[in-house]
Amino acid sequence: GESKAGKFSGAKCKISSWVRIDSRSQPMKAKAAANYSNAALARVEALENGYGISISASSNNIELTIENTQNFLDSGEQTAILFLVDTSDPGRQSVIEKNKKQLKEFLSNLKANEKAGIASFDKSLNILSPIGSPISSVNESLNKLKAAGLTTELYRNLLQAMEHLDTTVAERKLLVLLSDGQAEDKAYFHSDVIKVARNSGIVISAIGFPRSVALSVSLQVIRRLSEETG
Repeated sequence: GESKAGKFSGAKCKISSWVRIDSRSQPMKAKAAANYSNAALARVEALENGYGISISASSNNIELTIENTQNFLDSGEQTAILFLVDTSDPGRQSVIEKNKKQLKEFLSNLKANEKAGIASFDKSLNILSPIGSPISSVNESLNKLKAAGLTTELYRNLLQAMEHLDTTVAERKLLVLLSDGQAEDKAYFHSDVIKVARNSGIVISAIGFPRSVALSVSLQVIRRLSEETG
């Protein structure tokens, strides 16, 4: 990939433990909302383990084996992770429950050099557990998450979340966004978020949960955030 300095270097890739969804189960070539979560989970796993890119294989009901790989030692770099959960729309509580389950799994796999925090947003940003909080505290905050907001100021709250992440001392900084992609901002824009993320060296990884099939096109918003910061 190309670095900020304009120099090219190799990419650090990881064979993901998440197997690509079989096309006989659902149409993977379609721009369907559910398809994106498979790739997002693989990407988060790669970033948490110090890699930039995840590689997922298709199984076709065959047990996969990996040959001729070269393992690189973990650099041990301090990594700060902020999980940011969209809590707008009271009708999305079932989605929030799924978010809780996924995040608890992520937290249970954190390494010694990784520290995490959790925040929620709708109209305003709420830092529920600052980065570096004990995992037990982060889990307690997760249990209290409720979808209660009526508006979604996505871009403004992303900017505030990155301010919090940027104050954390760490070599690697990751913001994991769980949202439906709806953005009702009027004065804050996609370009504002990308500029700050790049200047601060923050990678945004997004996991999308649409409000409905009709609104799944909004997932393009958070997909671009991932593509343009990773």
